[in-house]
Amino acid sequence: MQESNLKEITLRIMDYEDEAFPELLHFIYSGTIKTSDPVLVLKVMCVADRFEVVDCMSYCTQLLISLPMTKELAFVYLEYECSVPMSDVLQPVKAAAQEFLADKYKNLSMSETEFLEMPLSGIKAIFSSNNLKVFSEDLVLAFLLKWALANYPETVERRRILINHLLPMVRFNQMSCGKLRWLLSCSHLDARHSAYIVASALLYKYSSPHRVLPAISDIHCSFLERTYKHKPVKTIELERPHNRCIAYMDLKSEECSNLSPSRSIRSQAFDFAGHSFFLIVQRTVNAQLGIHCFGLYLAVEKGVSVPITIEFKFAARTKAVGDFVSNFRHIKTFTSESNQLGSRDLFNMSWGQVFSEASQFLLDDMLYLRAELTVRQP
Repeated sequence: MQESNLKEITLRIMDYEDEAFPELLHFIYSGTIKTSDPVLVLKVMCVADRFEVVDCMSYCTQLLISLPMTKELAFVYLEYECSVPMSDVLQPVKAAAQEFLADKYKNLSMSETEFLEMPLSGIKAIFSSNNLKVFSEDLVLAFLLKWALANYPETVERRRILINHLLPMVRFNQMSCGKLRWLLSCSHLDARHSAYIVASALLYKYSSPHRVLPAISDIHCSFLERTYKHKPVKTIELERPHNRCIAYMDLKSEECSNLSPSRSIRSQAFDFAGHSFFLIVQRTVNAQLGIHCFGLYLAVEKGVSVPITIEFKFAARTKAVGDFVSNFRHIKTFTSESNQLGSRDLFNMSWGQVFSEASQFLLDDMLYLRAELTVRQP
């Protein structure tokens, strides 16, 4: 630099750099800065970026990561505008801010007012997380639409925010078919964009409904499940020769092992023959034999206004490929008083046998369940 040959150097400092520049000089001579104020540290990074003091930028990054994180600080980090070089150095700080918000609100533990006042950066950090705990992906879309309507009343701007920022976070492949049908008529979204989303999701569901994708890092997030309270199902509905629906639900071995008589897994609701059904997996107790068994049940949501007779069959397999083995068949007329019906012992063996004999069960560390429903005359 030409300044290396001068005895005196004049630097032009902006007004907003008054506090930060002395800190940069201190770093040049000592290797540290005196402040621990996160906002001032960001300003020091900007000055260091302008004067190309790369070591100071890296030092500030590590300092910011080590400081206690708060919700307000997380928003500051995520929304901080800076140059491309500084953006690269600041990326670990932004990643830490995203992780903090995603963990803090993974149960959506915020009031409606707090949720609606959340900035876009916070919404993206929370709803892009794989660890978000929510009943189903249907609710994720409902949350995001509600936030967009509250924060972007102008239609064109709202659709731009939805398409470019919010909808890419929705796992449409994990949504129910009923919600996907609703999406086609949603006035808040562009009709062509909605049609493309629905077609892609249905193609995933119907092309290979029992398929399970490996949980590896290069798979797009739209194929990955979150921590759903209602387990997603994949369905096929046939009209001929009988009105029939086949629902597939895949369970990881750890999900099964965490079950108890008081703790069950409920599937996402699926529509069939004008009604809404769901599956329940539960560890049941055979009081006579004193053993725990694997139970699978079919239930109708909120009863039915008109009685309907359903023949349903349960089948299972323990490999991603191969035939399903039928384990249960029953015919039931569901009414407004109906609750659930199924098999308390789907495999005709104790819980310990099912999940300890790896040579026979859970060879892929997964359990694949199938429920086949057919409308019958009462």
